[in-house]
Amino acid sequence: MALEFEEAPADGWTFEAAARLSLGNAKFHGYYVPIEKAALSALVFEVGLTYALSSTVYLRPHAEWTTLLDGEVKKAVAASPWVFSGKASLLNFGLALGLAF
Repeated sequence: MALEFEEAPADGWTFEAAARLSLGNAKFHGYYVPIEKAALSALVFEVGLTYALSSTVYLRPHAEWTTLLDGEVKKAVAASPWVFSGKASLLNFGLALGLAF
């Protein structure tokens, strides 16, 4: 389930924001997390600002915050050898240079 917003505040600029709620079934969690349980998995907030450098090239700074919602899934992820911080929330950000065609 998601709620998304997009607005072009000026020529060549696009602002995007989204909130997403994700559900993982037992098979998904069994594969990606060492627990086989269906659960409301994560809440994700994302923002980005795209600038069109030309008709095909764009630059897009963006940020995303994700938090796990289910207690058992949080514990399984925190105990996973693939998680470095042991935290149930993640903030990532970046700068993308892309082509639109």
